[in-house]
Amino acid sequence: MTLQRREKILALIVLAALVLEVGFILGPFSGPSTDELRRDYEKLSTEVSQKEKKLQAIRQKIGQRLADWNRRSLPADSKIARPQYERWLVECLGKAGLSGIRLEPGEPRTRPGIYTSISMNVRSQGDLGQLAAFLYQFYSAGYLHKIRQLSFHRLENSSQFEFIMSIEGLSLNKADSRNKLPEETVVRLPLSSAKEYQKALVRRWMESDRYVEGLGIFTPYAPPPPPPRPVVQQERKPEPPPSPPPSPQPPPFDHAKYAFLTAVTEVAGKPQIWIHARTKGETYFLHQGDSIHIGSIQGTVGPIDLDSRTVQILVNGRSYLLRHGQCLYEAVHSTTSANTVSAAGG
Repeated sequence: MTLQRREKILALIVLAALVLEVGFILGPFSGPSTDELRRDYEKLSTEVSQKEKKLQAIRQKIGQRLADWNRRSLPADSKIARPQYERWLVECLGKAGLSGIRLEPGEPRTRPGIYTSISMNVRSQGDLGQLAAFLYQFYSAGYLHKIRQLSFHRLENSSQFEFIMSIEGLSLNKADSRNKLPEETVVRLPLSSAKEYQKALVRRWMESDRYVEGLGIFTPYAPPPPPPRPVVQQERKPEPPPSPPPSPQPPPFDHAKYAFLTAVTEVAGKPQIWIHARTKGETYFLHQGDSIHIGSIQGTVGPIDLDSRTVQILVNGRSYLLRHGQCLYEAVHSTTSANTVSAAGG
């Protein structure tokens, strides 16, 4: 017997009610409860809130740092910034008592819309106390600048030094100061005055009625003397037989083994090399044709190749190729054919 339309509808309603009742009974066993979902929601909301606070703190810190950089930046117009910064440097060097001041502008580096780097090489002469006075002025000024490299060597027949500094300042496009060096950027350094830094850098002591200046923190390392041997009394023994002849003395210390080519650059349009003798604490600034005498190596500087950062050293009629970062002694005494060029062949 077939069901009537009304009976079919009634059967479907009863079936749906049964399904709903079974779902209500089995619901707690088939998925998370409302309380669990609420707890998960609250936990995730708390984590999101904490991360938003951290993100805001990071944004604020970055904003403060950018604002500080813009406040300390050299003028935004780099054409104005360079001459004003150069005048300021010369003034600081003069106030410190340094002499023979020379500024050589470096190649500017620019990131469009962000900054322009103003770089230069600075040469001057004086003593370590005057260098300390200049460094104190430089770092307490608070400008957005730094000394990238500092080297020096003692002048011949003099107690003074020649100082060579590579200095870089930044001119930010959004700098607060547009056409003059920033003001109110002075910072307090850990020590209270330039004299305190001079004491730490120079190290003075009294001899008779006058002060004597030493190299201070730049004094070459000297190992401490060996401790005295303990005296041991021994019974007198018969005279030993004659001792054999003394062994040959070791060869003298060779500074060339610790001299390295540290820079191949161009100064005033002429190629120049820098060779630093670590054991002597000296840097030699040489052009083609200059004589060189470091340890066992005595010769002449040959052609300088800026592209390959190499130089030929002429020793005893032969030419040896010295590469950037290579030891002078290794270059001359190397047995490899690639390192030796005949003098006739150039």
